[in-house]
Amino acid sequence: MQRTFATGALLAALATVLALPAPALGCPGDCNGDAAVSIDELVRGVGIALGSTALDSCPAFDGGADGAVSIDELIAAVNAALGGCEIGPAPRPTPTAAPGDCCAAHAGAGCAPPSCQQCVCNQLPECCEAAWDDLCVAVAQGCYPDCDCPIIIEP
Repeated sequence: MQRTFATGALLAALATVLALPAPALGCPGDCNGDAAVSIDELVRGVGIALGSTALDSCPAFDGGADGAVSIDELIAAVNAALGGCEIGPAPRPTPTAAPGDCCAAHAGAGCAPPSCQQCVCNQLPECCEAAWDDLCVAVAQGCYPDCDCPIIIEP
């Protein structure tokens, strides 16, 4: 009951402040680095704020790099979802040297979560030895449920 109330209160707070200006830099809440914020990414952000989802599933929500997702950060993500992202993919704050997102290409080898990394690296070992590129992301998309990457179909 308390969790339902907290979720409702959080969503109500988000709904009342949608008139705030869109963020100027990056794309807060852009979990997969595609320069857009989708509904499933917003739901993931709410889960992180409530503590039911790990922050490493979408560090793009943690604009303050403080290891938590605040109401302000959720609002910035909602505004990005509604108004679009002003510039490229969101920077991924990493207060520690955590691996990158398995669902997005990045310079480092490997990714988080570890179960997804293992699934991908069992099929394509170079993903854990060099940069995590688009081919690694494509393999991750096929590693469900270890990797919960959205599959984007372009027209």
